[in-house]
Amino acid sequence: MNLNDSFIAGAGAYVKGKYAITPTGVVMKGTGRAFSVEPEELEWGGAVIGRGASGCVTCSRHRPTGTPLALKSINMHDKAKREQTMREINALFDSSVRGVWPGWLACPCLVTFYGAFLRDSAVVLALEFMDGGSLENVIHQLGSIPERVLGSVAYSSDIWSLGLVLMEAATGVYPYPKHRTCIEMIQSVLESPPPMLSSAYFSPEFCEFLQSCLQKQPLDRASADVLLESPWLQRCGAVNLESAVRNVREWIEALQKE
Repeated sequence: MNLNDSFIAGAGAYVKGKYAITPTGVVMKGTGRAFSVEPEELEWGGAVIGRGASGCVTCSRHRPTGTPLALKSINMHDKAKREQTMREINALFDSSVRGVWPGWLACPCLVTFYGAFLRDSAVVLALEFMDGGSLENVIHQLGSIPERVLGSVAYSSDIWSLGLVLMEAATGVYPYPKHRTCIEMIQSVLESPPPMLSSAYFSPEFCEFLQSCLQKQPLDRASADVLLESPWLQRCGAVNLESAVRNVREWIEALQKE
């Protein structure tokens, strides 16, 4: 048996490459670098905040310090899952060690890694608890704006959002197709052409208005002043705030009478 890829029953450890995971922590062999975890100091049985094919993630807390944690439990019976888990530990371990050992800087783009340990035939990763919700929810809340995905937001972002809202109102469906993963969603926004409507089903003025809003480059989008002069808004009589409010009120009153 290759001890570099095995579970050592007698020692109660999982050894893979340069790492050894025990019931009380993980150590990088030959370096002295280690993360020690005392499972009895953690709160167990917290709410499930994530679930996947390889395991689940639950809320927890480190009792001595009160630090909120996310515990990711991964079943290690499947070889592919073991490989994926060790790659994740390698990245997290290396990044977090950089913030602990002199001369090493932690990577701010990764969650903080507090350690990993064996528990009931599974490897448990103790990670920083991120309370912002899933990335998918965040992206949807941001309106799939390209510059927000890239980390920059400006006034013209509202113009993009306006275009998406109007398109969804006109078609009854969200302009971007549903994706299996958040990464696919990001790639779709950044790499595919902006969503468009066909003039065969909608007026040319409306299609032109949306095209002016849904330009991927912020500087290419029309400003609010330019949009107010657009043929579509002119035809609808919404040339200023007062007339727009009046038109909406009249439309609602007409619907109530039907």
